[in-house]
Formats: sequence, C-alpha cells, structure tokens
Amino acid sequence: MPAVEAVVDWAYRQWRRIGDAARASELWPVPVELRRALDHVQVQVRPGVGRATW
Repeated sequence: MPAVEAVVDWAYRQWRRIGDAARASELWPVPVELRRALDHVQVQVRPGVGRATW
C-alpha cells in the first residue's frame, strides 16, 4: 500500500500549505480521516503495522 500511503501523506502536505487558518481548520478532518482509514486497513491486512507518521 505504499502508493495509498503516499497519497495520504501528499494530502497532509497540501493541507499544511493552506494559508487561511479558518479554511485549514475546516479542512483538517480530511487528512486525519484519510490517515485513520489507512491505518485501519493496514491493521486489518497486517496486524501491528498501522501507524500515524505526522
């Protein structure tokens, strides 16, 4: 799943580039939920692997 993880990390990096604090706050749940979903899938496929990297 390296490609999926790369996309999730890319989404987070893009979120960090948002200059408007209100808009960034509004969008914060998106990268968080993507990371949680990825971690959940990784744990289902390979127990003990899921992790947040940021």
